[in-house]
Amino acid sequence: MTKEQMDTSKNIKTRIILAFGLVGFLVDFNFFTLQSAAQDILEATNIPTAWVSLAITGPAGLVSALYPYVFERVPDSVACLVIFIASVAGILLTSLVQDLRVRLAGACLVSFGIGSTESIFISLSSFYGGNTITSYGLGTAISFVAGPLSYAGMTMLACWSPHSSLLLLSVLWILLPISYLLIKDWSNCSYNPTSYKEVRYISVESDANQEPGGSILSRKDMLFLTWKIQKLFIPLFVGMFCKNLLLSGIVTTIAFTNIPITPRNQYLLYTLAYGTGELLSRPYLGYLSLCAIEDKFVFKKTWIPALLQVFVTMFMVFDSWFRLIPELYLALAMVTLNNFLLGILYVNSFLNAGEGLRAEEKRFCRAFLAGALWSSNIAASLISLNTEPRLRQHCRLFYSEVACYTRSQTAWSRNISCVL
Repeated sequence: MTKEQMDTSKNIKTRIILAFGLVGFLVDFNFFTLQSAAQDILEATNIPTAWVSLAITGPAGLVSALYPYVFERVPDSVACLVIFIASVAGILLTSLVQDLRVRLAGACLVSFGIGSTESIFISLSSFYGGNTITSYGLGTAISFVAGPLSYAGMTMLACWSPHSSLLLLSVLWILLPISYLLIKDWSNCSYNPTSYKEVRYISVESDANQEPGGSILSRKDMLFLTWKIQKLFIPLFVGMFCKNLLLSGIVTTIAFTNIPITPRNQYLLYTLAYGTGELLSRPYLGYLSLCAIEDKFVFKKTWIPALLQVFVTMFMVFDSWFRLIPELYLALAMVTLNNFLLGILYVNSFLNAGEGLRAEEKRFCRAFLAGALWSSNIAASLISLNTEPRLRQHCRLFYSEVACYTRSQTAWSRNISCVL
């Protein structure tokens, strides 16, 4: 291999890895910012938080469930254009319109966008090697902190209204066409590597004009792969279920009155704790790669962190019911632990998906596994419609001296929500 070819290969890998990191950041920044804004979207109402969760997970779950079976028929360029238009329109509706039903409809459009984007790029990662999953995980992990932190900073420190803060999300969607163009240009690159290590970063194509995934799987193949991936699908479903149930139906009923932080702002701290946990764990293989020991910490038993998450979630239910935790920082630590476990579960699930299979089969497995992320969120949101009101009712009945809701019962106000 000549020096010019080696330089070209290095630039290609850098571009493609960067593109996946940008997409990961875009998807979860939008998701977690909308999740952070849930109490503001429903301000001055007693409507369960789960309605916002359903709006931002329902369409995404539907798309992720259907995408593995139709991705050969939808050109990625057309899909990205539709996603971009729908997502920006959804952000505008959510931020500019006052009617609650229209705002929830806007959240549904954004959900369609983030679910479609995640399904497309996670499945495409099967053609470009394990580093793209690590990069995607790092992008999502950064967004888990950046989303809640930026929303909290704009509404608590800069004293911007929630509507103005949400409006800024529309600008971020420019990252979608940028990322797609980075991958598209690289896929059409005429450089052909000769070493085995380079193949994992290059789309396996017989035709330079053919997009990744050109080989269509039969129905029999899809059914076989669907069954084969269940050992990873089920633990990931359980872990994501625990995460969303905790955020939309449990911690919303755990507020503290012995501190100067308002219940509404305590909810923002909960979402920030969620992001911190995943920031520490999702890219953990990238951290370990600095010492060249990442291969020793990839494991296949993904049910272990999922089971630990179940225990954490059950403890938080008991805490809401019996008020076991006396201080906010302890509750935040439990939330951080839950998402730390989820980050480990997430990255290992996708790394093991389709192991030893052809690129087209691996793409199907990863796209199908993405359905666990959203279907679990939908299931948790539906259960939260009943869980949150019951926990809040019990709290008001037996613990009248404490706050039972992380939501302001009045419209957003600078005097109440701002800390400066």
